[in-house]
Amino acid sequence: MTAPVPARLGVHAEAGHPVWKVLADLGEFFTVVAGPDQDIDAAFVVDGGEAAAERVEELLGSGVSVLVQPPWGSRAVTSALRTARRAGAHFALLDLAEAVGPLAEVVSERIGRGDVAEVELVTSPAGLHTALRVLHGLLPSLRPWRLVARAPELLAGTVGTTTVTLVVRTEGGTADLVPDRIAVRGAAGTVLASPDGLTWLPGPFGGRPEAVSRRPDLGSVLHRQLTALHTSVGERTGARDVAAAQLGLTVSRLADDVTDSLTAAEHPRFPAGLADEAHRAGLAHVTDPEPAVAAGKEAERIALATMARVLADACADGRARTVEEILSEARVAPGTAWLVRRWLAVLVEEGVFELDGGRVRPVPTIPTASAEADLEPVYSALGFPATVGRFHSRVRSRLPELVRGEVALSSLLFPGGDTGIAEALYGEGWASRYLNAAAARAVVTALRGVDGTATVLELGAGVGATTRVVLSELDTAGFDEVRYVYSDISRLFLVAAARWDAHRHRVRPALLDVNDDLLAQGAPSASADVVIAGHVLHSAVDLGRTLRSVRATLRRGGTLVVVESTVENYALLASIQLLRSADETAPLPGSADGRARKGRMFPDLDGWRSALASAGFTVQACLPPADHPGAGLGQALIVATAT
Repeated sequence: MTAPVPARLGVHAEAGHPVWKVLADLGEFFTVVAGPDQDIDAAFVVDGGEAAAERVEELLGSGVSVLVQPPWGSRAVTSALRTARRAGAHFALLDLAEAVGPLAEVVSERIGRGDVAEVELVTSPAGLHTALRVLHGLLPSLRPWRLVARAPELLAGTVGTTTVTLVVRTEGGTADLVPDRIAVRGAAGTVLASPDGLTWLPGPFGGRPEAVSRRPDLGSVLHRQLTALHTSVGERTGARDVAAAQLGLTVSRLADDVTDSLTAAEHPRFPAGLADEAHRAGLAHVTDPEPAVAAGKEAERIALATMARVLADACADGRARTVEEILSEARVAPGTAWLVRRWLAVLVEEGVFELDGGRVRPVPTIPTASAEADLEPVYSALGFPATVGRFHSRVRSRLPELVRGEVALSSLLFPGGDTGIAEALYGEGWASRYLNAAAARAVVTALRGVDGTATVLELGAGVGATTRVVLSELDTAGFDEVRYVYSDISRLFLVAAARWDAHRHRVRPALLDVNDDLLAQGAPSASADVVIAGHVLHSAVDLGRTLRSVRATLRRGGTLVVVESTVENYALLASIQLLRSADETAPLPGSADGRARKGRMFPDLDGWRSALASAGFTVQACLPPADHPGAGLGQALIVATAT
């Protein structure tokens, strides 16, 4: 086999560009010529400026083969192709679509090429052309494209008939050539391309992620492109691949449109008056809060007495015991031990138990009479239907069995798989009605300035108590096209949502765990306009890490709508918190950020503000206002923007 004749290559690239490493292994193909481009056979050009375009025209006119790294404007591409054709030279745009791996093949196999519903791309400016070439490989056609810039880094709309979201992040150098992330979604699931390679995420209700392939080495792809450049030098025929030239021109035109749209875009501003609008909307759904606040205090007293009564038998002789001894004598299950430890801490704080050295014992006159109080009128005064009061009564009567692990709380909360009690817990009551209505109005107000189809991601959607109020508000406000991602850690809730949404198809179910990287699970990347998180963020093992993961799903200026408790709620501590005992091997909420050590699962408002600020958010509103009686219920709506 005849050895290749080295071609003289002029390289216009900065010192750190990966092409230099590749050229070090291509000595048999190229002799790199330093200094001005004199007496060269080929050129590799990175700079896409006007001066570089003129120089490329000169090189092509003299018969030099040129490989150009995009971005390269469509006018410059058109002119270069004409010059190359006249001079019999070779001109090509660097094509690195292979560098993301066999994405089109995997999508065709797992989803079906004609069944792609949505494509999301995240790239640097240097990787934009590669991202669009990959998009071409996924879709029947790039035309027509209708992409609307919703922020200086974000476009959304359609390419052909497929929904496309494109994020062009502002940071990144000219050597940042491959898209960061491409998510291709269909009814069967999602194929995710990332620096780790291709991953299959089954859908629509989730499943175990499957690593399909690793990302190819960029150097090997550059190697093939450069050897093709060497071949073009040897041919000197000026032969053109018309289809490749046309594709390069189409991609350049689309890239021009993308760049022009992003340059002209402005960040949506946080709507003035959102807090007042949301507060009024919340108040329109409730009555006087004073009876509910009083009932809430009574529910706390009853819960405290109930916890004391459950543990009193383990301390019947009045002798001080260690916490571990109390857990043993009460036969507390390993999965509920963390909760009973918290009970003991609360009982000591409230003066129902007392410390004696490193031991604990009940006070001589332990107040357990309240543990017999009728719960139904208490929860009725809180605004709940009778089913909620009866649920709490059943939990109280079986609390010893629940802490021993003999009965699962889920069997009482979801009898026969029915979600009615949970729907009432999170959808009724003064606090829930106010907060859900206020949250819904906050979402609608935040979306008013968004062009194109907005994206809403709801985390921990559960039984959909907040979801349904938000969807109703969106309908009333005339938001017909909103991409609503309804996510939870439980398939039970996703299946239930698919049933109640079967006729409208307004929500897209997604299995997401806030304690894992949301982007790695297929959540939107840097493109959600609103994220809703109702009664879920407190369950984070590491609140800061979870909030940063949430921040990564939002576009800059996007809105986070949080509904959370801001105080320890004893009634929940003696009931709903038992749900966390199902998996005794799972790390506890707050165990990685200090909350568990301090015995405080729920930060106060200042704690939430601090955690959000550290994760890249600015708090814009907290409702109800601090001077409103409803604030006494210890739950809040927090609205923040991604900075």
